[in-house]
Amino acid sequence: MSFIFACPYCGQKSEADDAWAGQKADCPKCHKTITIERPKIVLRPIQDDPIVLKPVANHQNQSPDEDSIEGQIKAAKSQGFFFNEDNTELLVAPKDITSFAIPKCVRAIGHKAFNGCKKLVMVTIPDSVASIGNLAFAHCENLRVISMPKSIKSIGEHAFEKCTSLESINIQNGVKSIGKGAFAACTSLIEINIPNSITTISSGAFFGCLSLTKVIMPEGIASIESMAFAHCEKLTEIVIPSSVKSIGHSAFESCEQLKGIAISEGVTSIESWTFNGCSNLADVHIPNSVTSIGFYVFSECRHLESLKISVKGMDYNAFQNCPCRIKIPYENFRDSPTPLWIKLLIVLMWIKVVYCFFLGIININNPEVHVGWKLF
Repeated sequence: MSFIFACPYCGQKSEADDAWAGQKADCPKCHKTITIERPKIVLRPIQDDPIVLKPVANHQNQSPDEDSIEGQIKAAKSQGFFFNEDNTELLVAPKDITSFAIPKCVRAIGHKAFNGCKKLVMVTIPDSVASIGNLAFAHCENLRVISMPKSIKSIGEHAFEKCTSLESINIQNGVKSIGKGAFAACTSLIEINIPNSITTISSGAFFGCLSLTKVIMPEGIASIESMAFAHCEKLTEIVIPSSVKSIGHSAFESCEQLKGIAISEGVTSIESWTFNGCSNLADVHIPNSVTSIGFYVFSECRHLESLKISVKGMDYNAFQNCPCRIKIPYENFRDSPTPLWIKLLIVLMWIKVVYCFFLGIININNPEVHVGWKLF
């Protein structure tokens, strides 16, 4: 026989069997734990469909579901993973891990979390993660696949350094910063698409990516820092957007297969060694906005034959060992700044000359006196 009772918290009416009288259950509406009490008076049946009640789960004895966050954390810890106190940061991964799906409660991948996991092949990052720490996946030599969600805001310094098997990575729009050397020496990386949420390509970000052939840089990038793409030997062509204002030293140094470079209007300075050693560079366009070209910028560019330039500030050795047959007015060159150590040496020499001038004449009558080198 069944009876009708009401939840004392929300008033939800439900039908229960006699066996439930005096037991506890979760209210199907407000989900609070209530005691089912048989009413003292007989109530008429309600017209609504009866709600099936479920007994209160005994959480102390119940094992967590593998698909639940609690189950994911428990399974990960049993494999040797370590997390912070509230399980929001993954701290350490076991070195012998081959693949892993990071639990959905994790918000940050910590410093060196997967560093040196040489057997790691695949990692799935959930959309709860916002940051990847410094050296997080460095030296994961067999890492081939990594899923990077839109929730990622920052990629730390050297985060994927020397992931030599990583062929592609999709950096989602929303990433605000890519740290120094983040993808350095990823020798299998072929193509990179930089999202328009990035404003700076940090120093050495893609240094030594020997297989990199294509780089897509959108409008919005303000600066390309030093050695950002240095030693990307297979990079053949690149277009620098007009939003870029400065190109750091050695940014494209030793990109041996780079044949053409288009620098858009907006760049104001090209620092030293930027295209040094780009031995196949044959076509360069430098806009009128560029006012300064540093040391050895086009040094060893042995195939550079055409160059349009109207820069007013240029170092004499900007085109060292470059066969470019263009005429650049003498006034466009600037004197190379004298290093501080040379200036100090000149000052010391003048002090010595003045000292010897006031020293006067010294007569040495004894022929046995030996005068050493640099006596005066």
